[in-house]
Amino acid sequence: MTAGFPRSIRDWQTLLYSNLLRIRPTQLGAALKEILGVKRRCIQARRHTFFADPASNFGLELWRHGVYEPAMTVLVETLLRPCDTFLDIGANEGYFSVLAATLVGPSGRVHCIEPPALNPSLDSSQSFGGT
Repeated sequence: MTAGFPRSIRDWQTLLYSNLLRIRPTQLGAALKEILGVKRRCIQARRHTFFADPASNFGLELWRHGVYEPAMTVLVETLLRPCDTFLDIGANEGYFSVLAATLVGPSGRVHCIEPPALNPSLDSSQSFGGT
C-alpha cells in the first residue's frame, strides 16, 4: 500500500487488518472481526500457503510481505540442509516448521511443539504447506 488513499481492494484490506490489530481491548477487536466477517484465510508466503488470521501479527506480515520474521527466515534457510533435524518449540502457526520441512526434505525430520490451543492452526498450515 502506498502512502495516502488506498487504491486497490488489497490496500483497503491491508488497512482494515492493520487497524483491527491495533484495537484494544482485544475482545472488542475480535467482536469487530466477527461483525465484519474477517476470518482465517489462505495467505501465500513464498513457496507455501498458510491458513492464518490476516488481522494478527503473523497473518498481517505474511499478507504484506510474504515472509514472517525475515532475518530468522534467512537464517533457517541458510543453516538447514537435507537430512537435518529441526526442532520448533513454541511453533505457533507453524511457519518455521513448514519452511524447515521443505528444506530438510523427506529424509530429514521436523518436530513441531505447540500447546493444544493452536494445534488446529498447525494442522491447517501443514496441509496447505504440503508437508
